[in-house]
Amino acid sequence: MFLTIWIVFRHHQDINLTPKKEAYKNIELTKAQFIAQGARYRGSYLEEQYGYTNGVAASDGADLSAILPPGMLNGTKTVAERVSASMKDKALLAAESKDATRVQNGALQQAKVWRRKVAMRAMSARRLGANLPDGLCRITQVKLVPAMAQQMETMTKLLEANAKSLAGTDIAKLLAEGKTLLGTLKTADADQEVKRLKSLPDAVCEFYAAKGTRMPA
Repeated sequence: MFLTIWIVFRHHQDINLTPKKEAYKNIELTKAQFIAQGARYRGSYLEEQYGYTNGVAASDGADLSAILPPGMLNGTKTVAERVSASMKDKALLAAESKDATRVQNGALQQAKVWRRKVAMRAMSARRLGANLPDGLCRITQVKLVPAMAQQMETMTKLLEANAKSLAGTDIAKLLAEGKTLLGTLKTADADQEVKRLKSLPDAVCEFYAAKGTRMPA
């Protein structure tokens, strides 16, 4: 995780992070590449992971320092503090939320393509005599991520249960692809809601918090 944070945010550093081990020799990225990588990681996730890995580093002590570039541990701490400070900036959270929407929409489109592939494969097998459930052969139109995730969950389970009835050697690959997309959809949907709430004006947040506190048991 330290390596991940270092790669993503190294352009912020003012200290010397020259690699001393072979594994780090070729890690030289442009600012555009740093930005692209940083866009893929949630600030809240990095905060959480830093807390965990910082504890691991503390327990490893000198042994871990010996295999990392000079100053990396202190440099990572500086970067983590900058990320935490940035998480309080609502404009930055709004931008991160916009990017999350882009990821979400991309996963939604990929899921639609995956469903069609599975349904076509299942229908072909059914025409050849295979006894397959309708949930694997027919797809309904959905526009929202939660509905798509629910349908993907059903289809991946049915595909796994009926894999032997489908022709082709790529069923395992197709199933793995579906599970990956399902995970992305679920994560993107949850993250999007969290980011939306965090980017709300303070007054709205206080209003929602008050309503939540007063929810009946």
